[in-house]
Order: sequence, then C-alpha cells, then structure tokens
Amino acid sequence: MEPSAADQAISSVGAVLVLGAYILNLVHRLDRDGALYAAMNLAGSGLLAYTAMHSAAIGLVLIEVAWAAVSLLALVRAVAGWRRDV
Repeated sequence: MEPSAADQAISSVGAVLVLGAYILNLVHRLDRDGALYAAMNLAGSGLLAYTAMHSAAIGLVLIEVAWAAVSLLALVRAVAGWRRDV
C-alpha cells in the first residue's frame, strides 16, 4: 500500500524534528538535557510512530514508541528540574 500524501508530510515533519534536535545539539545550540530537545524528540518520534503504524512496519513502530517513551521521561525530568546523578 502506497503511503498517502498526508502520511508522507507527517513523517517528514517527524524526521525534521528528530534530526533537527540532534543537529542543534551537535552544534551546541540545544542542550540535550533541556525541555526543548526532549519535546522535539517526543513530537518527532510520535509522528514517525503514527505513520509507521499505518504501514505496519512493526520494527519501526517499536523503535519509535521506545524513542517517544524515553523522550517523554526526559521531558518530564527537564520540566520538573530533576537531574541525573552522573
């Protein structure tokens, strides 16, 4: 089944969000412990998981749902001001 134009657009936005957060972190414009980084990853991976579910790509769904869950935890930590003990 060919993905719809809407699914293509949604997955493109998701990819831009995830990759954008990663690139901004690499060039020191975005803190990986910050809320914006976590929010971009959460939104991007959520959009990618949504479109992966439409294509029945189980492996992709699993990785995107896991990415979204980890990003949600990071977002909660950033907003609540929790710090890791590293």
